[in-house]
Amino acid sequence: MRAMLWVLFVGAAVSAATALSGAEAVQAYTPFAVLSTGVLLFAFWMVASDPTPARTRESHKKAA
Repeated sequence: MRAMLWVLFVGAAVSAATALSGAEAVQAYTPFAVLSTGVLLFAFWMVASDPTPARTRESHKKAA
């Protein structure tokens, strides 16, 4: 959850900085900054919602 918030804040800051920039070349990267932030948040959400239990060494030792 903490990583998702960091991605959100940093992505929003970079997106805002590129959108508010005076140079058109920098403003052209705004959609890419927004899209990459959205993709990273989606990836974090998918990993966080995975119901697969994590394997531990104890379970491997018991099976052996």
